[in-house]
Amino acid sequence: MDFFDEKNKEFEKRTLPIEPIELYYSFDKQNDYSILRPAQEEVLKKWHHQRGSNNVLIKMNTGAGKTLTGLLMLYSKMLEFKKPVVYLCPDRQLVAQVIEQSKMSGIPTCEVDVNRDFPEEFLNAEAILIATVDRMFNGKNIFDRDRIVPIAILLDDAHRIVQRVIDSFTIKISENHSLYSDLFKLFKDDLKRQSVGSYEMLKEGGNGCYMKVPYWAWFDKKESVNALLVQYTQEKETLLFKWDLFHNNYEQYELFFTHNKLEISPELCYVKNISAYNNATYKYALSATFVNDHAILKDLDFSIESIMNPIIPTDRKDYGERLILAPKRYYPQISQESEISILNHHLDNGHNVVVLVPNRRAAELWEALEAVIVDKENIEDIIHKLKTSKGNCVVFINRYEGIDLSGDSCNVLVIHDHPKFKSLKNIYYEDVHHETSANYVAQTIEQGMGRSVRSGNDFSVVYLMGRYLLKFLRYRDNHKFFNDYTQKQIRMGLDLMKDKEFDDNNVEKIITSAADACLAQVDGWKTYYRNFMDTQVLDESTSKELKLEINKLEKESVFSFINKEYTNAERKVHEILKKDIDPVQKAWYNQVLGGYTYQMDKDRSNDYQIKSKSLSNRMLEPFMGKNQWKKQVTQPQVKKSLEFIKSFDTSNDVLLFISEIQNDLIYVEDLSTSESFEEALKNLGVLLGFESSRPEKESGEGSDVLWGSENYNLILEAKSNKKSQNKISKANLGQLSTSVSWFNGKYLTSADLYAVTLQPNGSKEDKLGVEKNMLVMDQKNLDKLHDSINKLYTFVSTTKNHLITEEQLQQEFIRYNLNDKAFIQQYLNVIK
Repeated sequence: MDFFDEKNKEFEKRTLPIEPIELYYSFDKQNDYSILRPAQEEVLKKWHHQRGSNNVLIKMNTGAGKTLTGLLMLYSKMLEFKKPVVYLCPDRQLVAQVIEQSKMSGIPTCEVDVNRDFPEEFLNAEAILIATVDRMFNGKNIFDRDRIVPIAILLDDAHRIVQRVIDSFTIKISENHSLYSDLFKLFKDDLKRQSVGSYEMLKEGGNGCYMKVPYWAWFDKKESVNALLVQYTQEKETLLFKWDLFHNNYEQYELFFTHNKLEISPELCYVKNISAYNNATYKYALSATFVNDHAILKDLDFSIESIMNPIIPTDRKDYGERLILAPKRYYPQISQESEISILNHHLDNGHNVVVLVPNRRAAELWEALEAVIVDKENIEDIIHKLKTSKGNCVVFINRYEGIDLSGDSCNVLVIHDHPKFKSLKNIYYEDVHHETSANYVAQTIEQGMGRSVRSGNDFSVVYLMGRYLLKFLRYRDNHKFFNDYTQKQIRMGLDLMKDKEFDDNNVEKIITSAADACLAQVDGWKTYYRNFMDTQVLDESTSKELKLEINKLEKESVFSFINKEYTNAERKVHEILKKDIDPVQKAWYNQVLGGYTYQMDKDRSNDYQIKSKSLSNRMLEPFMGKNQWKKQVTQPQVKKSLEFIKSFDTSNDVLLFISEIQNDLIYVEDLSTSESFEEALKNLGVLLGFESSRPEKESGEGSDVLWGSENYNLILEAKSNKKSQNKISKANLGQLSTSVSWFNGKYLTSADLYAVTLQPNGSKEDKLGVEKNMLVMDQKNLDKLHDSINKLYTFVSTTKNHLITEEQLQQEFIRYNLNDKAFIQQYLNVIK
């Protein structure tokens, strides 16, 4: 090539077309990238048709070529406006992959240099800047430093980017930092007023305990909080990159404590504080799985229109084939040994088995079975071994994303439970707002399943195991948080197994036969898979439009609140309250209103908080006055029980739930079982249609368990670990008396109240006085109750849970003395 050829190529670059497909075919590229895939062309055509849209969400499965699609969109925009564009990734690993792909495709890209300066080709709109999201989303970001405003920004793996953005706005302080103790002292009286019990647990280092600082205390002590924080604004580990995002939006933050850390978290990420992002004309989000669309709407400030109308390839053969099997859902009696034997069958057949677990403790089970635990030292070697050999069994700890196990490297994937929330804000929201946790769990499961099926040519069997994962799958309403393909594939497993008559001898063979057909890619399986996926119609149980409209109003209300437009913020939340939402959501939004109105009118704010607390005991105690709450019983016992039974996806899921109650509701001299006993007791109450809760666990005060119906309230104190020869003691009766006083001071109700101790020996020690409303469930009565629960189990096993009528269930309750009054008479004794 001579001197003038080089110069002439520069002229060619200046006249490149902006239509993305035509643009692609004008590049010099490697042979493997000679043509675009049909899904890529379809997405690019749709995007080009609406290229004037400011926000676009694109959903393409991993392996479908979304990276190249995103690069072409950005390059097209750069050529159109001759202004800089930025491609953001969640981590350095993806940055390297994007740059490598751009080289093979012939698309010019560049990176920020080692001195944190921008390259000329980016500034002059000659190359796409590839960077991690952290480069832009921090209080000292180099874009705002140099006053760079890209014309377009693309966010790849948007579901992961959202979490990184949230982290960038969240302040986290360890208990070892002086700020922790200073802030804890500042708010100790406010925390005590909420719950003395929880405060004491927190102070003593109670594992799993957390507390939220009430909004009114947070507002009133703003100057004191800022005076403490400002001392550390240059400290890199804590506030250097957070302070500029935080201090102008103080009011929309919340403070949470656990025994070993604190978090200061925003209601939403106020991305308007990042000028480069806020002022970019075009923003695009790419995602392989984006179930929780609300996060991109709220925390990345995308429009509701972009979320409601994403660009998705119409013929998504890029999904590959997945047979999702959950053996315990089909045969609740299956043993752990049989589940392990199923996996050994695949290992013996030369398949790689990869297990995803949430933590080290869960990994120990598999390590005992000679599986290899993957860590940062051996991960590269293990992945190479999976790609080059067969019959391996490996375990990844909390790696539900970011691992490519395509092709034969992983044809059998096991997801053994899911990780718990990491952020304190999400733990709190999970306690008061179930849908937050459901979104998170569904997204994590889908990310995990995406490890083995990376393109349309991949296929795998996915086994779902673990108590908490199966608990999530039981409830039909949770399935709406999965994407359509995952929902259908979960149903497919149920469809394959629904007519099978399982027993201990055949369960392994039935399940492995189905799995083997998928793994061998037999014609019958492939035809069934295609027919099932094409013909399944999903029910929209809840309107996505309604949810997103609520999310939009939430975002607008927070923006108004940040701008001190308190009346407008209040009005937006009232619009939410007019919609079809449940009592817990109403409680939540009344508490939000309390926060929004506090600085305008404290009396009105307190009224909102009283309303919130009356609707849900999990909300904050009001800041003015001592209140008693009317005990809420929303519907008759049998009707409530039936509604709960029908909330399960299948009858087997109900049976699993009952089995867990039976397994844990036993008297045994082992202190480690007390937590599971109390949880089983609470769950039994739910199953039987009582309003059932664990006050001491949930608020640090009150009884172990509390059941309520229209006519009766039962305070339940569990002494399941006492020895059979130990009688009811003075301390046991004192605890009952204390819980009665707590209940009477907290609730207004006309229902009869009984205080019950649950322990093997129903006799009291000599010379002890017993109040007339104190009862006991001893070993004999617990055995009787187990017998009745077994009969209820049999009833459910012979009748599809969706077809049970209220009259049928009422007859079972009468037959087995499960209605409130009969329960008290049959299973509880007067203490003598």
